[in-house]
Amino acid sequence: MAGGDHADSDTVLIPLMSAVGSAGTGIQNHDVEVLRRLPFSRQLLQRLGVRVQSAQFIQHSGDSMFPTLQDGGVSLVDTSRTRASDGKIYALMIGDDLVIKRLQLGVKGLTLISDNADKYPPETLSGYDLDQVKIMGQVFWSGGVV
Repeated sequence: MAGGDHADSDTVLIPLMSAVGSAGTGIQNHDVEVLRRLPFSRQLLQRLGVRVQSAQFIQHSGDSMFPTLQDGGVSLVDTSRTRASDGKIYALMIGDDLVIKRLQLGVKGLTLISDNADKYPPETLSGYDLDQVKIMGQVFWSGGVV
């Protein structure tokens, strides 16, 4: 493994962070660190438009993003994509809580949308609440439990 970041010509090792994003109401994460590295296709990363150095996995918990994200699965996050794009899924900090939601941009603020809309209605943030939001990265891929 030259450079410690790939196993073969099409496989790269992406860090799995200890942070857990809530597909629900939010989870506080303190002292986030790399747990281990998971293999991923370099070719697929390129097709997704994600640079290796900007990619990391986070685990997610909850059912608000079901069926798109499975409770207990992992999401590939591109940490270089921190500007909201309408309809995309992002990992974001709201105060001290890490959440994973689909974002909708609007004149009244930023709306957090859960794909499991029957259980979780949209929530629009504006003013002070919007100031508490920091986008950590865009979710590009999701998989099962590791």
